[in-house]
Amino acid sequence: LRRPTPTPANITERVSILIPARNEAHNIGACIESLLKQSNLSDGEIIVLDDQSDDGTADVIREIAGSERSVRVITGTDRPEGWLGKTWACHQLQEAANGSVLVFIDADVVLEPVAIAATVHTLREAKLDLVCPYPKQLAETTGERLVQPLLQWSWATTLPLGIAENSSRESLSAANGQFLAVDAKAYQRAGGHEAVKAAVLDDVELLRAIKRSGAYG
Repeated sequence: LRRPTPTPANITERVSILIPARNEAHNIGACIESLLKQSNLSDGEIIVLDDQSDDGTADVIREIAGSERSVRVITGTDRPEGWLGKTWACHQLQEAANGSVLVFIDADVVLEPVAIAATVHTLREAKLDLVCPYPKQLAETTGERLVQPLLQWSWATTLPLGIAENSSRESLSAANGQFLAVDAKAYQRAGGHEAVKAAVLDDVELLRAIKRSGAYG
C-alpha cells in the first residue's frame, strides 16, 4: 500500500475541495471544521453544493465558515434526465471550481490537518492522475461491523495494487468516492462525471474513464 507522507511539503497550486451535500446538517459541520484546519495548503477553495436540502445544511455551513472567504455554498439545480444525483452534483461542483487539482469529499468525512496536502503531494510525487486515500471506516452497529471489513477484504485479496497503479486495464480498478483527488486536466480529458453520469459506482467508473483516456490512477 502506498501511504501518504505525514509531513508533506507546502502545496502552492490551486486545490478545489468539492463536497456534494443533500440533507447533511447532522454530518457536514465536522467535515467543514476539519477542512478549515488544513495545513500546508497555500491556495485552497472549499465549494459545497447544497443539493436542495430541506434540513438547513447550508445554514450549518455558513455558521461554521463565518467570514472565511475560501468557503462557498452553491445551490444545486434540478437533475437532468439520464444523470444520477451524486454524479450531477459532482458535475456542478467541478464547473464552479478552478483548481488544478479537484478533491471530492463526502459530507460525512472528517480529515486530519495534513490530509489534503499529503494527498496532493502523493498525486504529484507519484506522477498519478487520480488518488483515493482510504479513510478509516467507523463501524458502530453490529451489521456495520460484520459488513465493513468485507469491502476492504474484497479489494485487498483480489486486486494487486502495485500492478493496478500502472496498468491501463479497466478491470484493475478500485476507487473510493468518499475522498478522491484527481488532476483537473486528466478529469476533463476523461469526460469528467458526464462520462459516468448514470453509473451507480461512479468512483470506480471515473477511474476507468481516466484509464481509457490514457492516464492512470
